[in-house]
Amino acid sequence: MNSRNYGSWGGSFILLGSKRSPGSLQWNSTASNLRGQLNQDFTFICPPNASIFKVWGTDVYTDDSSICNAAVYAGLITTRNGGQVTIRIRPGAGSYMGRLVME
Repeated sequence: MNSRNYGSWGGSFILLGSKRSPGSLQWNSTASNLRGQLNQDFTFICPPNASIFKVWGTDVYTDDSSICNAAVYAGLITTRNGGQVTIRIRPGAGSYMGRLVME
């Protein structure tokens, strides 16, 4: 999986440690529908046996990035086992730094 540098975007999220009761996600789920709910935290369960979807950013991700894949990219969960992740909604950024990860 890799992440690419990305220009300006209207919404972002960051990954946090898990704190709240989770809802469940599909691996292609994004935070786009949460845009504007700034500094609010949301916890989700990413199911096991994942598919790979796109991620833009490193540490701060565009809100159209796959939440579960961002968590894999950050080393918090695995595609095989899934797991619980918490995100915090942030305002959009002027650019998003990517990095290449070799599998």
